[in-house]
Amino acid sequence: MAKGNNIGAVVILAILALGGLGLSGYMFIEDRFLGGNEYVPDHDHEYEDKSYKLVGLWDSLSGTGDAFNITFASNKTAENGYVTLTGGTTFDLTQQGWYKFTIVAIFINLDPADYYYTRSYRNGAISEMAGYIHYPQSDGAYLNMESYVYSEGNTSIYFTCAAAFGDSFSITGNNYYNHAWLEYAVLD
Repeated sequence: MAKGNNIGAVVILAILALGGLGLSGYMFIEDRFLGGNEYVPDHDHEYEDKSYKLVGLWDSLSGTGDAFNITFASNKTAENGYVTLTGGTTFDLTQQGWYKFTIVAIFINLDPADYYYTRSYRNGAISEMAGYIHYPQSDGAYLNMESYVYSEGNTSIYFTCAAAFGDSFSITGNNYYNHAWLEYAVLD
């Protein structure tokens, strides 16, 4: 009878092992080929994603209050034929086509009874709810958001942050955590 129990245990272990391999394989494919990794572009090296062209990279973001526009500073690269930044807050997209904004920031001084959100505005009108932090569990929270925008060649975009119940908060002053980059879709 012990021999039958051992075979059953081996079968169960084999099923679990194959399931683990399947999950690991899926995670590898998601990370490498489906865009699941959080790749921060490096302007000193060739850009790896050939379907997008890096047209702007900022490594200093700021803002404070119960509602504010995100301020972008310390531009590391910018292709002037695609984007200009006005007043540190408004992107003017000068080429027709699709753009992808990625913003990574740490919000601090958060109230756990409140929730916080970012919105994108296209030509002065709300475009989308771009990211949110719902009832944070600690004083700080990480925001990683992407926003896709189609430009006719004369489109302005800016991003706001707000607290739903009016509590003041900030983007951390530690620029190690704050980055934004803008990509232009290359459609061949």
